[in-house]
Amino acid sequence: MVLGSRLKAAVLNLLRKDRVEAELDAEIHAYVQGVADELIAAGVEPGEARRRACAEAGCVEPVKQAVRDHRAGTAFELLWRDGLFGMRQLRRNPALACTVIFTLALGIGANTTIFSVVWRPLRYEQANRLRMVWETRPDGSRSTVSSTTYHEWSDQNDIFESLAAARTESIALSGNPPILAFGASITPKFFDTFRLQPELGRFFSQDEFAPGKGTVAVLSYELWKTRFAGDRAILDKTVALDGMPYRVIGVAPPDFEFLGHEDIWLPMALPPGESGRQERNLLVVGRLKPGAGAAQAAEEMRVLAERVARQSPGTNRQWSARTQDFYEAMAGPGVHLMFLLLSVTVSVVMCMACANVANLLLARGTTRQKEIAIRIALGARRWRIMRQLLLESLLLSVLSGGLGLLLAFAAVRYLATLPVLQAPGLAPIEINRAVWHLSRFSASPQPCLPGSYLHGRPARSIRWNSSRPQAAARWAMGNMAACAAGW
Repeated sequence: MVLGSRLKAAVLNLLRKDRVEAELDAEIHAYVQGVADELIAAGVEPGEARRRACAEAGCVEPVKQAVRDHRAGTAFELLWRDGLFGMRQLRRNPALACTVIFTLALGIGANTTIFSVVWRPLRYEQANRLRMVWETRPDGSRSTVSSTTYHEWSDQNDIFESLAAARTESIALSGNPPILAFGASITPKFFDTFRLQPELGRFFSQDEFAPGKGTVAVLSYELWKTRFAGDRAILDKTVALDGMPYRVIGVAPPDFEFLGHEDIWLPMALPPGESGRQERNLLVVGRLKPGAGAAQAAEEMRVLAERVARQSPGTNRQWSARTQDFYEAMAGPGVHLMFLLLSVTVSVVMCMACANVANLLLARGTTRQKEIAIRIALGARRWRIMRQLLLESLLLSVLSGGLGLLLAFAAVRYLATLPVLQAPGLAPIEINRAVWHLSRFSASPQPCLPGSYLHGRPARSIRWNSSRPQAAARWAMGNMAACAAGW
């Protein structure tokens, strides 16, 4: 209730400023007149009574200012005035203002653009728990996995919640015209490993992975939209794949990709026993159990590989296993190091831009010391001076941040069209929430502590009074430059 009353009073005071000032004048005049009337009633001459009443009231303007300072809405009015004064200061120095704005805009735009490319999460739920699993040859190079080895890993491991495999292949899709589609045969729990739900229909049941039962197919969302016009009646219809009839049972969710732009998903029946040991053509992906780490997974898979090598020395002697972060598998080897280097580079560029801006504002401060000193000598308070300087910094940051975001939006829109930056499974290049918050942080003047030392002495040793206005002015301008450096 108190806050609501204060807000209401502030709005009314701002909207009826002339009326409020007139009421204040009338109140002071009534007080003076009342004192004069009392003196006249006591036998004092009217002229003398008026003089004594004015003398008792004292100087009227400080009284008015004290009333204004405690009036609701005065802070907003002062902020508005300081903002207008800051705009006038920028118009008086267009070269400096444009240099600062464009310098910071380029830094903010570059940071936002690079981080939009770097901070691209995987599209899958809890993607940090996904790991690719490879066999490694005796020379240490990685290899795809044989079906028999996959079976043994899947049955014996205790670190993965689910382990699935896929084999990519080209598939001829009949129609008008016929096309060559990119397909993948998958094992049970494949879609469960990625925590996916079908866009339409269902995924494969366990029975459909049995030999001779896998004449069903799941279409990708893109193929369903482009080839079949998004027809929801596609379920249970038959399509010809490599000349064989397959019944469509579902459609995968939008944007789902494994290691490429798969169009069709088929169930895979793996050969039993040792017959599948020689042919290594499976891509294996697993989801770690809650609480399991990458180091634990790597160690357990190494132990499992050694066990398999002892059981099948003819085909697996000196072969081992290793796991890989799924994000790195999607984006390419060394992607984390590359992203780190890019992040450090653009951060250094931003720091250089901030340093240049700080130097410019320090140079500008030498031309404003006389102005600040005069304001201090006339009785300006420390907070009023600092608020004015901070508002000028805020205006510069808002203008440079807005321009920087416009540049970033244009750059991100262009980079999103480049095939070289596309990777399966990664979110599209866009200014996501994390990057947006980073941009807002970069585009706002950060709160900073007053400059500890200025011209070789502690700033706190400067007394804020009219006897040393030049020193106080240097202190104020130093803080303005420090706030600029906080960008």
